Amino acid sequence: MRLALVVAATAACGCGRLRFDDLPDAGAVSDASSLPATCDWSSGPPFTGSPMLHPELSSLQSEVDPFIAPGDPLTMYFGSERTGDMDIYIARRPAVDRPFEQVTRVDALSMVGRFETGVILDRTQTTGYFTVDQTIHAVVRDVPGGPLRDVGIVSELAIHPVFQDAWPSPDGLAITFAAGDAPSQIYTATRSSTDAPWTNIALSPINVPGVTSGGATLTADQRVMVWTERTAVNRILYSVRSDPGQPFSAGQPLQGLTGTNFEPSIREDGCELFFANTPDQSNFDIYSFVAEP
Repeated sequence: MRLALVVAATAACGCGRLRFDDLPDAGAVSDASSLPATCDWSSGPPFTGSPMLHPELSSLQSEVDPFIAPGDPLTMYFGSERTGDMDIYIARRPAVDRPFEQVTRVDALSMVGRFETGVILDRTQTTGYFTVDQTIHAVVRDVPGGPLRDVGIVSELAIHPVFQDAWPSPDGLAITFAAGDAPSQIYTATRSSTDAPWTNIALSPINVPGVTSGGATLTADQRVMVWTERTAVNRILYSVRSDPGQPFSAGQPLQGLTGTNFEPSIREDGCELFFANTPDQSNFDIYSFVAEP
Protein backbone atom coordinates (compact mmCIF):
# COMPACT_ATOMS: atom_id res chain seq x y z
CA MET A 1 0.00 0.00 0.00
CA ARG A 2 2.23 2.74 -1.25
CA LEU A 3 0.56 5.92 -0.08
CA ALA A 4 -0.52 4.72 3.34
CA LEU A 5 2.92 3.24 3.93
CA VAL A 6 4.50 6.60 3.10
CA VAL A 7 2.29 8.32 5.64
CA ALA A 8 2.82 5.68 8.32
CA ALA A 9 6.57 5.53 7.90
CA THR A 10 6.91 9.31 7.87
CA ALA A 11 4.87 9.59 11.02
CA ALA A 12 7.01 6.93 12.68
CA CYS A 13 9.79 8.58 11.76
CA GLY A 14 29.02 -3.11 -4.75
CA CYS A 15 27.00 -3.82 -7.53
CA GLY A 16 28.76 -4.97 -10.70
CA ARG A 17 28.23 -3.82 -14.24
CA LEU A 18 24.76 -4.65 -15.47
CA ARG A 19 23.91 -6.24 -18.78
CA PHE A 20 20.47 -6.05 -20.38
CA ASP A 21 19.42 -8.14 -23.36
CA ASP A 22 17.62 -6.42 -26.22
CA LEU A 23 13.90 -6.07 -25.64
CA PRO A 24 11.21 -6.52 -28.28
CA ASP A 25 9.45 -3.39 -29.44
CA ALA A 26 6.88 -2.05 -26.99
CA GLY A 27 3.47 -3.39 -27.86
CA ALA A 28 4.88 -6.40 -29.73
CA VAL A 29 4.50 -8.79 -26.81
CA SER A 30 1.35 -10.86 -26.39
CA ASP A 31 2.54 -13.54 -23.97
CA ALA A 32 5.31 -14.13 -21.47
CA SER A 33 7.15 -16.61 -23.69
CA SER A 34 8.59 -13.82 -25.84
CA LEU A 35 9.69 -11.61 -22.94
CA PRO A 36 13.23 -11.28 -21.59
CA ALA A 37 14.62 -14.12 -19.50
CA THR A 38 14.43 -13.50 -15.78
CA CYS A 39 17.41 -13.56 -13.47
CA ASP A 40 17.23 -16.75 -11.42
CA TRP A 41 15.38 -16.18 -8.13
CA SER A 42 14.81 -19.87 -7.37
CA SER A 43 17.49 -19.84 -4.65
CA GLY A 44 16.72 -16.31 -3.51
CA PRO A 45 17.29 -12.80 -4.87
CA PRO A 46 20.25 -12.73 -7.32
CA PHE A 47 21.78 -9.58 -5.84
CA THR A 48 25.17 -9.14 -4.24
CA GLY A 49 26.56 -6.25 -2.25
CA SER A 50 24.71 -3.40 -0.60
CA PRO A 51 21.81 -1.42 -2.06
CA MET A 52 22.88 1.60 -4.09
CA LEU A 53 21.55 5.10 -3.43
CA HIS A 54 20.52 7.13 -6.48
CA PRO A 55 21.57 10.65 -5.42
CA GLU A 56 20.79 11.98 -8.89
CA LEU A 57 17.09 11.49 -8.04
CA SER A 58 17.26 12.96 -4.53
CA SER A 59 16.15 16.34 -3.23
CA LEU A 60 15.80 17.89 0.22
CA GLN A 61 12.38 16.20 0.44
CA SER A 62 11.19 12.61 -0.06
CA GLU A 63 11.36 10.57 -3.27
CA VAL A 64 9.15 7.46 -3.45
CA ASP A 65 7.41 5.01 -5.78
CA PRO A 66 10.14 4.30 -8.38
CA PHE A 67 8.81 2.53 -11.48
CA ILE A 68 10.94 1.33 -14.38
CA ALA A 69 8.77 1.40 -17.48
CA PRO A 70 8.08 -2.08 -18.95
CA GLY A 71 9.83 -2.44 -22.29
CA ASP A 72 12.02 0.58 -21.49
CA PRO A 73 14.64 -0.08 -18.77
CA LEU A 74 16.09 3.40 -19.26
CA THR A 75 13.03 5.36 -18.10
CA MET A 76 11.81 5.80 -14.52
CA TYR A 77 8.72 7.44 -13.07
CA PHE A 78 8.73 8.34 -9.38
CA GLY A 79 7.04 10.59 -6.83
CA SER A 80 8.77 13.55 -5.21
CA GLU A 81 7.85 16.25 -2.69
CA ARG A 82 10.61 18.59 -3.90
CA THR A 83 8.15 21.39 -4.72
CA GLY A 84 5.94 20.95 -1.64
CA ASP A 85 3.28 18.59 -3.05
CA MET A 86 3.85 14.94 -3.91
CA ASP A 87 4.06 15.05 -7.71
CA ILE A 88 5.15 12.69 -10.48
CA TYR A 89 8.57 13.01 -12.09
CA ILE A 90 10.30 11.24 -14.95
CA ALA A 91 14.02 10.56 -15.36
CA ARG A 92 16.06 8.78 -18.01
CA ARG A 93 19.48 7.15 -18.12
CA PRO A 94 21.69 6.58 -21.17
CA ALA A 95 22.36 2.95 -20.19
CA VAL A 96 21.32 0.62 -17.38
CA ASP A 97 24.73 0.98 -15.69
CA ARG A 98 24.65 4.80 -15.82
CA PRO A 99 23.01 7.34 -13.48
CA PHE A 100 19.61 8.78 -14.26
CA GLU A 101 19.42 12.33 -15.58
CA GLN A 102 16.93 14.82 -17.05
CA VAL A 103 14.69 14.73 -13.96
CA THR A 104 11.48 16.49 -15.02
CA ARG A 105 8.07 16.92 -13.43
CA VAL A 106 5.16 15.39 -15.37
CA ASP A 107 3.03 18.53 -15.27
CA ALA A 108 0.01 16.95 -16.94
CA LEU A 109 -0.39 14.54 -13.99
CA SER A 110 0.64 16.93 -11.21
CA MET A 111 -2.15 18.88 -9.52
CA VAL A 112 -1.80 21.46 -6.76
CA GLY A 113 -2.79 20.10 -3.37
CA ARG A 114 -3.17 16.50 -4.58
CA PHE A 115 -1.01 13.47 -3.80
CA GLU A 116 0.02 11.84 -7.11
CA THR A 117 2.45 9.00 -7.56
CA GLY A 118 2.76 5.42 -8.75
CA VAL A 119 2.81 5.82 -12.55
CA ILE A 120 3.15 2.51 -14.38
CA LEU A 121 2.75 2.09 -18.13
CA ASP A 122 2.08 -1.10 -20.04
CA ARG A 123 4.38 -2.33 -22.80
CA THR A 124 2.61 -0.27 -25.47
CA GLN A 125 3.88 2.83 -23.60
CA THR A 126 0.51 4.47 -24.42
CA THR A 127 -1.74 3.33 -21.56
CA GLY A 128 -1.23 2.80 -17.86
CA TYR A 129 -2.19 3.85 -14.36
CA PHE A 130 -1.25 6.18 -11.54
CA THR A 131 -2.50 6.96 -8.04
CA VAL A 132 -4.25 10.18 -7.03
CA ASP A 133 -5.10 10.54 -3.34
CA GLN A 134 -5.15 6.76 -2.87
CA THR A 135 -7.34 5.99 -5.90
CA ILE A 136 -6.30 4.37 -9.19
CA HIS A 137 -6.63 6.53 -12.30
CA ALA A 138 -6.03 5.46 -15.90
CA VAL A 139 -3.63 7.38 -18.14
CA VAL A 140 -3.32 7.40 -21.93
CA ARG A 141 -1.28 9.10 -24.61
CA ASP A 142 -1.40 9.06 -28.38
CA VAL A 143 2.14 7.87 -29.04
CA PRO A 144 5.04 6.56 -26.91
CA GLY A 145 6.88 9.51 -25.42
CA GLY A 146 3.92 11.84 -25.90
CA PRO A 147 2.14 13.73 -23.10
CA LEU A 148 0.15 11.59 -20.67
CA ARG A 149 -3.52 12.37 -19.95
CA ASP A 150 -5.52 11.44 -16.87
CA VAL A 151 -8.77 9.80 -18.04
CA GLY A 152 -10.26 9.31 -14.58
CA ILE A 153 -10.79 6.76 -11.83
CA VAL A 154 -10.85 3.07 -12.72
CA SER A 155 -14.20 2.62 -11.01
CA GLU A 156 -14.50 -1.14 -11.33
CA LEU A 157 -11.46 -1.56 -9.03
CA ALA A 158 -12.98 0.69 -6.35
CA ILE A 159 -13.85 -2.12 -3.95
CA HIS A 160 -12.76 0.15 -1.06
CA PRO A 161 -12.32 3.93 -0.77
CA VAL A 162 -8.56 3.28 -0.70
CA PHE A 163 -7.34 1.39 -3.79
CA GLN A 164 -3.95 1.90 -5.41
CA ASP A 165 -0.68 0.26 -6.58
CA ALA A 166 -1.84 -0.94 -10.00
CA TRP A 167 0.50 -3.33 -11.83
CA PRO A 168 -0.75 -4.67 -15.22
CA SER A 169 0.36 -7.94 -16.77
CA PRO A 170 2.34 -7.85 -20.05
CA ASP A 171 -0.75 -8.71 -22.12
CA GLY A 172 -2.91 -6.14 -20.30
CA LEU A 173 -5.50 -8.77 -19.34
CA ALA A 174 -4.63 -9.08 -15.65
CA ILE A 175 -3.84 -6.55 -12.96
CA THR A 176 -2.53 -6.64 -9.41
CA PHE A 177 -3.50 -3.85 -7.01
CA ALA A 178 -3.98 -3.05 -3.33
CA ALA A 179 -7.22 -2.10 -1.60
CA GLY A 180 -8.33 -1.42 1.95
CA ASP A 181 -6.95 0.48 4.87
CA ALA A 182 -5.65 -1.02 8.14
CA PRO A 183 -5.09 -3.49 6.70
CA SER A 184 -4.54 -3.08 2.99
CA GLN A 185 -4.53 -6.32 1.02
CA ILE A 186 -3.32 -7.37 -2.44
CA TYR A 187 -5.95 -8.22 -5.06
CA THR A 188 -5.98 -9.42 -8.65
CA ALA A 189 -8.46 -8.83 -11.48
CA THR A 190 -8.80 -9.91 -15.09
CA ARG A 191 -10.59 -8.76 -18.24
CA SER A 192 -11.47 -10.28 -21.60
CA SER A 193 -9.76 -7.61 -23.73
CA THR A 194 -7.70 -4.48 -23.20
CA ASP A 195 -10.74 -2.25 -23.80
CA ALA A 196 -13.04 -4.22 -21.47
CA PRO A 197 -13.69 -3.41 -17.79
CA TRP A 198 -11.91 -5.30 -15.04
CA THR A 199 -13.80 -8.26 -13.54
CA ASN A 200 -13.10 -11.36 -11.44
CA ILE A 201 -11.61 -9.36 -8.57
CA ALA A 202 -10.07 -11.77 -6.07
CA LEU A 203 -8.04 -11.56 -2.88
CA SER A 204 -4.49 -12.79 -3.49
CA PRO A 205 -3.52 -15.85 -1.44
CA ILE A 206 -0.15 -14.21 -0.77
CA ASN A 207 -1.76 -11.99 1.90
CA VAL A 208 -1.34 -12.70 5.59
CA PRO A 209 -4.71 -12.14 7.32
CA GLY A 210 -4.75 -8.95 9.35
CA VAL A 211 -1.37 -7.75 8.03
CA THR A 212 -1.08 -4.74 5.71
CA SER A 213 0.31 -5.66 2.29
CA GLY A 214 0.57 -3.72 -0.96
CA GLY A 215 2.77 -2.35 -3.69
CA ALA A 216 3.14 -5.67 -5.51
CA THR A 217 5.18 -5.75 -8.74
CA LEU A 218 6.03 -8.76 -10.90
CA THR A 219 8.59 -9.80 -13.48
CA ALA A 220 7.39 -10.03 -17.07
CA ASP A 221 7.23 -13.82 -16.95
CA GLN A 222 5.03 -13.56 -13.83
CA ARG A 223 7.30 -15.91 -11.85
CA VAL A 224 8.68 -13.43 -9.28
CA MET A 225 6.69 -10.99 -7.17
CA VAL A 226 7.93 -8.40 -4.67
CA TRP A 227 5.77 -6.34 -2.34
CA THR A 228 5.66 -4.46 0.97
CA GLU A 229 4.37 -5.83 4.25
CA ARG A 230 3.91 -3.69 7.34
CA THR A 231 3.79 -5.09 10.85
CA ALA A 232 6.01 -3.32 13.40
CA VAL A 233 8.13 -2.07 10.50
CA ASN A 234 7.84 -1.85 6.73
CA ARG A 235 9.71 -4.62 4.96
CA ILE A 236 10.05 -5.88 1.40
CA LEU A 237 9.05 -9.48 0.70
CA TYR A 238 9.52 -11.63 -2.38
CA SER A 239 7.92 -14.82 -3.64
CA VAL A 240 8.60 -17.16 -6.55
CA ARG A 241 6.77 -19.84 -8.51
CA SER A 242 7.85 -22.23 -11.25
CA ASP A 243 4.98 -21.41 -13.60
CA PRO A 244 2.52 -18.51 -13.91
CA GLY A 245 -0.35 -20.96 -13.42
CA GLN A 246 0.97 -22.10 -10.04
CA PRO A 247 0.56 -20.39 -6.65
CA PHE A 248 3.39 -18.29 -5.28
CA SER A 249 5.54 -19.61 -2.46
CA ALA A 250 5.25 -18.05 0.98
CA GLY A 251 6.73 -14.57 1.16
CA GLN A 252 10.34 -14.20 2.29
CA PRO A 253 11.94 -10.96 3.54
CA LEU A 254 14.56 -9.32 1.34
CA GLN A 255 17.84 -9.36 3.26
CA GLY A 256 20.57 -6.74 3.50
CA LEU A 257 18.29 -3.78 4.27
CA THR A 258 18.24 -1.39 7.22
CA GLY A 259 15.85 1.38 8.17
CA THR A 260 12.35 1.64 6.69
CA ASN A 261 12.00 0.08 3.23
CA PHE A 262 9.02 -0.20 0.95
CA GLU A 263 7.62 0.46 -2.55
CA PRO A 264 9.66 -2.13 -4.45
CA SER A 265 9.60 -2.05 -8.24
CA ILE A 266 11.21 -4.99 -10.00
CA ARG A 267 12.55 -4.60 -13.53
CA GLU A 268 10.77 -6.95 -15.89
CA ASP A 269 13.79 -9.27 -16.31
CA GLY A 270 14.19 -9.55 -12.51
CA CYS A 271 17.77 -8.25 -12.58
CA GLU A 272 17.20 -4.88 -10.92
CA LEU A 273 15.05 -3.87 -7.96
CA PHE A 274 14.25 -0.28 -6.99
CA PHE A 275 12.69 0.77 -3.69
CA ALA A 276 12.25 3.69 -1.29
CA ASN A 277 14.39 3.71 1.85
CA THR A 278 15.02 5.97 4.83
CA PRO A 279 17.97 4.55 6.81
CA ASP A 280 17.92 7.43 9.33
CA GLN A 281 14.11 7.79 9.57
CA SER A 282 14.12 11.18 7.81
CA ASN A 283 13.33 11.74 4.14
CA PHE A 284 12.92 8.85 1.73
CA ASP A 285 15.33 8.30 -1.15
CA ILE A 286 15.44 5.81 -4.02
CA TYR A 287 17.81 2.85 -3.84
CA SER A 288 18.37 -0.22 -5.98
CA PHE A 289 19.88 -3.68 -6.05
CA VAL A 290 21.34 -4.95 -9.30
CA ALA A 291 22.46 -8.38 -10.55
CA GLU A 292 24.21 -9.94 -13.51
CA PRO A 293 21.70 -11.93 -15.60
